[in-house]
Amino acid sequence: MVVGGIIFVVLLGLSLLVPRFWPAWTVAWEFDGTSPAGTGCADGKTAVIVHEWDVPAAAGAGTVATARQMYSPECQTTWVRVLTADPAMATLKKIGRPAGGGLWAVTTEEAFGAPTDLWTYSEQIHAPDCAVVEVSVLAGEDVVGTLVTDCP
Repeated sequence: MVVGGIIFVVLLGLSLLVPRFWPAWTVAWEFDGTSPAGTGCADGKTAVIVHEWDVPAAAGAGTVATARQMYSPECQTTWVRVLTADPAMATLKKIGRPAGGGLWAVTTEEAFGAPTDLWTYSEQIHAPDCAVVEVSVLAGEDVVGTLVTDCP
């Protein structure tokens, strides 16, 4: 009986250490390329804005959209949300991470949101150190604005 109790205590102690040493790729494996809303990661109570940019007009005057890099501390994921100036505009959103830190390079291009939604968002990825964002805003087939960021 004492041996069983000792084994239980040792296993319990080890189980508390596992999350600290759990490899980063397990989070990436679970969340890369998934919907932040569908997984609950986009919950407004926990998701935070990491960066916000104006998407400049290709013609050089004004802004055609606002892009936000979002982060979920709970899920450890990031994605991009875009608010267009005109609901008729379409957006192509990409978010990616370079290889490193035990993770492979990845870029997602999937967009969520109906064409009439002003806010649309990309798939999410696990990018604890760096995320690259690319946004193209289209009016019909014409690109009317582009934003490209790089890792700091």
